[in-house]
Amino acid sequence: MKNYESNNIGFIKTEFGKVFYKIFGEKTEKLPLIVVHGGPGALHNYLLPISELSSDRQVIFYDQLGCGKSDEVTDKSILKLEYFVNELKELINQLNIKKCDLLGQSWGTMVVSEFIANNPGIAQKAILSSPFLNAKLFAKDAREYLDELDAEDKKAIIKSEETGNFDTPEYQKAMGSFYSKFVCRLNPYPDYINDSFNNLSTIVYYTMWGMSEFSISGTLQNTDITPNLSKIDIPVLITVGEFDEVKPKTAEYYSKFLKNSKVEILKDASHLHHCEKIDEYNRIIANFLE
Repeated sequence: MKNYESNNIGFIKTEFGKVFYKIFGEKTEKLPLIVVHGGPGALHNYLLPISELSSDRQVIFYDQLGCGKSDEVTDKSILKLEYFVNELKELINQLNIKKCDLLGQSWGTMVVSEFIANNPGIAQKAILSSPFLNAKLFAKDAREYLDELDAEDKKAIIKSEETGNFDTPEYQKAMGSFYSKFVCRLNPYPDYINDSFNNLSTIVYYTMWGMSEFSISGTLQNTDITPNLSKIDIPVLITVGEFDEVKPKTAEYYSKFLKNSKVEILKDASHLHHCEKIDEYNRIIANFLE
């Protein structure tokens, strides 16, 4: 397994705390690629296979506020899309980047899309992997997959939603089954995925999404940025796994709102298809950026 380490690390300052970043590769004539993680509340770690693209460009990762090595959130009222769009803008400004390409994964695609819609001219190309652009649609896709679980697992998830108790062994077993089918099909998980799963910021996740993967109750619950996608006129690549928690038909639906987009479906892969199909995914991204 590759060791994804870089000594080019630092922090930017935002109004609400310091944000950690890590840069792979050297500056070249090619635009830097900024990678925005999902969650909400995850770390950048699970996206590190994308750093293999740094042989001819810089690839930049960061931990959103409240996540990983960034400062903790002291005011939960800021945990809304607007803050994270501004955070990305601050990162770009403080790293003195004039133009770049952007890659978002899951919740990160909402941050990337909203940033591009409101800040034209900076991003030249965008990759939206497992796009999360309409919160209710994301929850709907996940809930439909419950019918593909064993009856006992489905029953355990529904019972936990009804009781509000998500700490039962039955619920944990059911979520393990769900994740192994629709979130990450690798077994065992690599360390860089475990780092993100085991250190998820529950403060950020519960505040913005809620307690259950299958029904949204947090600050994002009514968020739908599809009306803003028409403002995006740069080339956009959407990637999705065949068995993605974001269904391929949903990815195709989002693409219809974009002026210049295409969809790539990775076979026998799920939500973390960039980890399950590293070489194929990175080749698709590299060809698109060329």
